[in-house]
Amino acid sequence: MASSSSATQSVLAFGLEMEFLIRPNARMTSTLIKQGWDAGVKPNNRDEQRKSTNRVIMRRAIADSLRGAGVPAGLNTQNFKEWTVVDERSLDEFGDYWRVELVSRTMFTAEIWQNEVDQVFRRLLANWDIRLTTGCSMHVHVSTGITQETRYTMDQIRRIMKGIAFFDDAITKIMPAYRKNNEWAMSNFQGRDAPAHLRQLYAAVPTHTWAPLFERFDKIRMKQMVPLELGQSRYMSWNFANVNAQCGTVEFRRPPAVGSAEEAKHWAGVALGFVSEALITDYTPYKSTNQYPSVTSLKRFVTDGINRLGRTCQGAVNKAALVEDRSAAMPYTAAELQAIARKKAEKNSRGSPYVEKANSRPNTPVSRASSPGAMSNASSGSGKSGKKHRWF
Repeated sequence: MASSSSATQSVLAFGLEMEFLIRPNARMTSTLIKQGWDAGVKPNNRDEQRKSTNRVIMRRAIADSLRGAGVPAGLNTQNFKEWTVVDERSLDEFGDYWRVELVSRTMFTAEIWQNEVDQVFRRLLANWDIRLTTGCSMHVHVSTGITQETRYTMDQIRRIMKGIAFFDDAITKIMPAYRKNNEWAMSNFQGRDAPAHLRQLYAAVPTHTWAPLFERFDKIRMKQMVPLELGQSRYMSWNFANVNAQCGTVEFRRPPAVGSAEEAKHWAGVALGFVSEALITDYTPYKSTNQYPSVTSLKRFVTDGINRLGRTCQGAVNKAALVEDRSAAMPYTAAELQAIARKKAEKNSRGSPYVEKANSRPNTPVSRASSPGAMSNASSGSGKSGKKHRWF
């Protein structure tokens, strides 16, 4: 795809949110009982206080286990330097499986972050059985830096917006059935909650080309206008609600639940590679085209982006998994939609745990060039590589 000739290797800051249902194995159960765990209390028990006590003991045990492996961890979402084990109340527990969410510390692509993810899952799987349901998912928050001076520029945000529009259909195609039209991560351009004007412009691409949609994005001059343009719901495939906040991230909410380090690294890599490539892409040659790029094109886009991030990100993306899932989108019943609406209303009052964590960072002024999380501003150039229509 056409890209800036002045682009340099980038460093991105990012964080992971991973939802699970878990139960302790025999060895961990023995440890939990010594700490006050009530083995007779199950998730369907009516005693909310006893269940709450069990959940706290469980989360504390996970954090202790991670710290024992050298991974900084705790229960406090105000600490952006450590992993946090939190209660995810939107998950439906059943049997003897309890809800939990792991929220990473703020990491950087220049770090040996993959080893840390390996260690987290090594400890988790050694002590707990994981059950993934269609209610579980993974989210990836990505930013160009952790200070006011290293956050996304407006030009970079427009590039990401064009990228997610351009590859929206391909991203939907690689998702499993339950994530294609998921109520918690709907398409920004085809979903039920997508703004009508974006749905119309996106649907009209085959007849009117990409120009009308891209030109609409070009008219956005202030970060405050981005969430208004993309819709008020945070439950979209790509959530821009925090680009103007202390957090400063774009959140990729589409990934399915993960049960292994390999799966977690893969979806983290997909998000990082996508943003990395989107930030240096010049979309001008594509304005006059009228095609939705293929999954193969998306794979090349992500691969080029992850390669730009250097050796610490190599091997994260499983290229063999970047293929179309031809299963039909999973439908919802009326009862399920009502239950989700209630959960969203409750969840809206709490916000994202990673955003809370990231917002706790002291906003110390640091130059863009010296910040450990700074992506070179050279990526905002508009020079063309001369490679036209590479993604078709």
